[in-house]
Amino acid sequence: MAVTHLDRPHVRSRQIEAGNRLNILVIIFLVSLLIPLTLDLGGFKLLTYRVVLLLLFFPALVSWIRGDAGRHMVADYMMIFLAGWVALAMLVVNGVVASWQGVGIHTAEMLGSYMLGRSFVRTPEQFLKVSRILVIGFVLMLPFALAEALTSQNFLLKMWDLVGPAFGDVSHEQRLGFDRVQGPFEHPIHFGVYGGALIGLAFYVVSYGRGVWGHIWRTFLVVITAFFSLSSGPLAAMTMQISLISWDLILERFKQRWWVLAGIVAVIYVVLDILSNRTPIEVMISYFALNAQTGYGRILIFEHGMKNVIANPLFGLGFNDWVRPAWMTSSVDMYWIYYAMVNGIPAGFMSLASYFAVMIAVIRRPMTDDRMRKYRMGWVVSMLGLFMAGWMVHFWKVPFVLYCFLLGLGGWFINYQPEEDADTDAGTPEPKQGLSYTRFPTRPGRRRLASE
Repeated sequence: MAVTHLDRPHVRSRQIEAGNRLNILVIIFLVSLLIPLTLDLGGFKLLTYRVVLLLLFFPALVSWIRGDAGRHMVADYMMIFLAGWVALAMLVVNGVVASWQGVGIHTAEMLGSYMLGRSFVRTPEQFLKVSRILVIGFVLMLPFALAEALTSQNFLLKMWDLVGPAFGDVSHEQRLGFDRVQGPFEHPIHFGVYGGALIGLAFYVVSYGRGVWGHIWRTFLVVITAFFSLSSGPLAAMTMQISLISWDLILERFKQRWWVLAGIVAVIYVVLDILSNRTPIEVMISYFALNAQTGYGRILIFEHGMKNVIANPLFGLGFNDWVRPAWMTSSVDMYWIYYAMVNGIPAGFMSLASYFAVMIAVIRRPMTDDRMRKYRMGWVVSMLGLFMAGWMVHFWKVPFVLYCFLLGLGGWFINYQPEEDADTDAGTPEPKQGLSYTRFPTRPGRRRLASE
């Protein structure tokens, strides 16, 4: 049997090694998320991660266009449409002069981070390394978070101030006897959303193959660190993830457990819709809020926000202020209605549709390998946590680019084809009933054997 260049052991070894390496561009991006340095340059507020995304935007986009990340997905075009519609809406409502800077930053942040995840993370090994960097980088902040919670002193920002201009230490109230932790981010909400999105990755991906206690202590470190943000949205996201993990563990042997859970959620939604004088979303917000005032504020944001959406359905409000009672703040702490308010219903629809397009495609992808299934579960749990948080907080700056990056990261589950088993004896054919995955096409009507 002839041996092709691609089947030679040293070539195959290099291919496997390349698939295991994580692109240095991704590492730089992930590290930049935790660097709070800022620089004002000609009216631009250059944050560390923004500089990185501006430099990586075109390499990531070109890589996607060339097909390096596999076949294009519906969600890819939805994200491109969303970026384009936001630009159009802002130009229509506010004009070129007022909009061009914000449009450029938004495109670089949203599409740049999404394409970075789509284009440069393509294998289980690379996904594992991304998860490790995110989880370990966050857990290393636990001593600083504990010190800030107990002393109200943000030692991380003070240390970065010695390097250059960093985020200011914003004023925030105490909750549950602790000071809300801001860490190296612009707000305590950012600290909570960032860490709260990592529980699924910590439990299913970073802890894979580690045994019961290995899963527990790694996940606990993430939970306790993120807890000190003391923010309702992130705490709700964390609660959801822990609940999903518990459900999965308790009913692990029951194959239909997720259909049962979906049915329970659907029944609860219908019952709440029938029996309550509030919408199910409003009920959910009120129960998951850390205090009654916060919950009531989120409900008012949803009510008046939707009124603004209906009043400005096509292009939204742009930079204009939204209509609300005079005593309400201007903050829109709800990511899932923000696009519809600011850029119109098409933008709001695409922001939700892109999320569900990736989520559904990843869930429906047939998988038999245990590690792949666990990795997928980790990504799904983390993304569901972010979905929950998005009803109670707005994603902006670091949480926003982290969300877009993780969304793009889901693409590798859909496009990845496991390599054929390691080289076997030359005379051992592949079992007839088991057609292995392969990156290379076979001739019509002919099976490809592992020895070919």
